[in-house]
Amino acid sequence: MALDKYRQQGHTILSIKNQDKTPLASSRTKLDIYIFAKELLILLEAGLNIHEAFQTFILKEDNPNIKVVYTQIVKNLNEGKKLSQALTYHLQYFPKIFISAIQSSETSGNIHQSLKRFITYQHQERLLKSQIKSASIYPILLSIMGSLVTLFLLGYVVPKFSTIYDSSGREIPFLSRVLLTFGNWLSHHQLMVVFILLVGIVSAFKLITTKSFQAFLVKRLITYKYFKQLFEEYYLSKFYRVMGLLIDSGMPLIESIELSSALLHSYYDDKISQATRQIISGGKLSEAFWQYELAPPVAYSMLRVGEGTGDFSRMFDSSADFYEEKLTYHIQFLMKIIEPILMILIGLIIGLVVVLLYLPIFDLAGTVGS
Repeated sequence: MALDKYRQQGHTILSIKNQDKTPLASSRTKLDIYIFAKELLILLEAGLNIHEAFQTFILKEDNPNIKVVYTQIVKNLNEGKKLSQALTYHLQYFPKIFISAIQSSETSGNIHQSLKRFITYQHQERLLKSQIKSASIYPILLSIMGSLVTLFLLGYVVPKFSTIYDSSGREIPFLSRVLLTFGNWLSHHQLMVVFILLVGIVSAFKLITTKSFQAFLVKRLITYKYFKQLFEEYYLSKFYRVMGLLIDSGMPLIESIELSSALLHSYYDDKISQATRQIISGGKLSEAFWQYELAPPVAYSMLRVGEGTGDFSRMFDSSADFYEEKLTYHIQFLMKIIEPILMILIGLIIGLVVVLLYLPIFDLAGTVGS
């Protein structure tokens, strides 16, 4: 035994730990699939083959985890496996959509076009997320600053006024007394307040990220026409973009629908299943999508054109472009409404605190005047 051998040599064993075989077991770094696809396309267009391209990736990569992935892919390629087969061993790094596009292009022999389409899809996806984040930054900052100012007034300014009013010995209006009592409580329980706020924020975040709450929220929001429109534009634009990518790569229609539907919200699960069964039974794509609310009027018209020309890929792309533009417009419009509402709400709260603080002074001034 190795342990007995070490003891015979005079060594003292303090602890025993399992050694990971590869750096992958320690920590996994997410691969930027957008940058990867762009670099792969550049290398292939420069004249390198797949094997040479991944050898280049190995040389340039600094992250040991990803370098191991590239090395294993090269090993699989040397064994005669296709690139799509090699990528399936690393699903934590390469999404199924990318692998499926590569697999379909291997049959058609047009990997360059598939990479270009995937890069376009990723670019549009990133652009849309960036626009949503940019539109929501100002309302979030406004809410945070308003909350901090309100807490400062309640926890610091209000107790100062409370001390002054207590020393005066005068009767204080009821609402002002409630405000002063609450401010004194905040001032004397700062750690508890901070703890409650942190617990509330963490709990709210966990609640929002649960699927059951998201399903409940979606079920409630889509009862309102405007939010249902936003919901459809966001998910269906992504669905159409990937459908165009996969069909253009050479993937059959039904397989494209099944794979693309993974991007949709669970709200669409039954609709996708029913539409797919209708298409398999011989129904038209446009009619099935229209019947099960997978194609709003514009997309429905475009898909009918695609059925006539046979160019579904371009019709799906055009539909995605249209609904992405509509979504961007509606989000910006919504933020323009939310921003002044937030400013008015914060102004009312701060104004109410200030008025209640100075209300006893106003009463005193009225008494002196009379």
